[in-house]
Amino acid sequence: SFIAEELQPSNAKKAKDFGYNMIIGNGFVMEPRLWEGALYEFMYTTADLPIPSFACGETHDTPRLAAREGGLTLAKTLTVLNMFVPNGVPFINSGQEVFETQPMNTGLDARENELFMLPEDDQFYGKLALFDKYQFHYTNPRRWELPDILDNLSTIRKSFLKQITNKETYLPIHMHEHPKTFIAFGYFKKGKTTKNNALLILANANPYHELYARPNIEALRNITENKELQGELLFSTHEQPRPFTQFIDYNTLDIHLGPGEVKIVKL
Repeated sequence: SFIAEELQPSNAKKAKDFGYNMIIGNGFVMEPRLWEGALYEFMYTTADLPIPSFACGETHDTPRLAAREGGLTLAKTLTVLNMFVPNGVPFINSGQEVFETQPMNTGLDARENELFMLPEDDQFYGKLALFDKYQFHYTNPRRWELPDILDNLSTIRKSFLKQITNKETYLPIHMHEHPKTFIAFGYFKKGKTTKNNALLILANANPYHELYARPNIEALRNITENKELQGELLFSTHEQPRPFTQFIDYNTLDIHLGPGEVKIVKL
């Protein structure tokens, strides 16, 4: 595959015409800006691109997610969500998996104080890994958190990989008057089966406040003919797997999402 170093989604068609298979895109700029609605825009419009884009919240040239507003909660939320972005290719920057806060470079979207994300007594204070002798902070007490989560998610992704990588088996999920920090995707398996054929990705990107949500899944019901009123919570950033029975009615979920929580449900 050939990746175009193209940061503007509007030029994706041009990149495709030149023979590229995907673009870098602008996720690293859009995703951290959840309050402005940029995260929402990126998550729901990437599916419309003629070729895939990287699904990532940071790169070697940008600020670290863990150093953005929302901190480690935002970093975990976006790392999980990016595994399931429609028409997106997950990308994890080196050090992101251990919540590194110091950027490797300040080439893109850097703030005035970006060079100084570490405590002054840290031996790598003010250093940039692209230019200086540097070592990621792999002794971080939470160093296993994201790797363990990603290991868990890999099993889920594998079971629905054909659907996640096919725009024709994706449906956006919405709810009435929902905030721009609510993100939800639906993926479905085509075929004769009407059970275990739908995957729901439900997220509250707000890193500070919980959310009670009643998203509508009528379109997913209609296309899958899935009539199940008990599913399986495969994964949550906040709780263990369990049976899922949170329905208002046949077409409406009734869910609680903690700050930064992502739930993955199979019906």
